[in-house]
Amino acid sequence: EYLFNVKVIKVNTCRLPRKQKRVGKYIGWKPQYKKAIVSLKEGDVINLFTEN
Repeated sequence: EYLFNVKVIKVNTCRLPRKQKRVGKYIGWKPQYKKAIVSLKEGDVINLFTEN
């Protein structure tokens, strides 16, 4: 909120499943990771890329 000067209403998180990775005959796993979905107050926008 402070960094982007917006009002956060809620934050939802979910853990995505890990994926299988094969290298030749060996099987390994890519790591599991967490995704966050942030809901902002109506009218607030986060600009990730600046316009020149």
